[in-house]
Amino acid sequence: MVGEKSGAFLTLGTEQRTANSWSKNVVVHQSRAKTALHVVPTAKQNLLNSLDDSQGFNSATKERTKLVEELTKTNPTPKPGSKEGFARFAIGTWKIVYAPHISTMRSLAGGSFDPVIYIMHPGGLMTSHARFSFPLIGSGWLSVSGTYGSNDDDRVCRVDFDKAWLSIDSHDTNSESAPIATFDDVPESISKIIIQTLGQIGFVKSVSVFPVSYLDHDTIVFDFELLGTRICARKVASMEHKTFL
Repeated sequence: MVGEKSGAFLTLGTEQRTANSWSKNVVVHQSRAKTALHVVPTAKQNLLNSLDDSQGFNSATKERTKLVEELTKTNPTPKPGSKEGFARFAIGTWKIVYAPHISTMRSLAGGSFDPVIYIMHPGGLMTSHARFSFPLIGSGWLSVSGTYGSNDDDRVCRVDFDKAWLSIDSHDTNSESAPIATFDDVPESISKIIIQTLGQIGFVKSVSVFPVSYLDHDTIVFDFELLGTRICARKVASMEHKTFL
């Protein structure tokens, strides 16, 4: 009987220690799970979380400007302004999501530029469409096209536009028009010649270079040195799924 009782107590003691050990393991795993869930947001996540629209234009604020600066410190792409650097990511449709100088222009002129779209084609060709709406001018699309490449095969890219065209919304409809895709699609007219001439005057090569501060598969930050500001754009579609809106 004594042996049986001793054996029973031994068995109960072993089971209790096993239960306690299992309980401790559960607590440890739960603690680790909570730690794993408490992930510190990245600089990119902080910036995107601060935006009202992660794929549309956002007004400039001091907080967002600071977060853009923080993002540039985490650039993951070596030589982001080189052909080698941007070749993997460039092709597709990009939208500007943050540009302080556009916010300033909007507040001064009482109008808007939104969206501003860059379509990067294979072979270094690009098209840009900017939707505008101003009280005295009306609304429509200002478009340009040309080429893009690297200026120093390191951090600085360049764009060389050589075509410009304009499409004004019709007053007969309340719906927004789509941009005219290419310069060749614009009907021949005096206004087409005037817009192209004015565009060529505005295409100044010395200010067509843009240092790239951050680049990954869907986000870019580049410097507009002429106005001392940084612009952030996000990729919204691949080449196979182009979209304007």
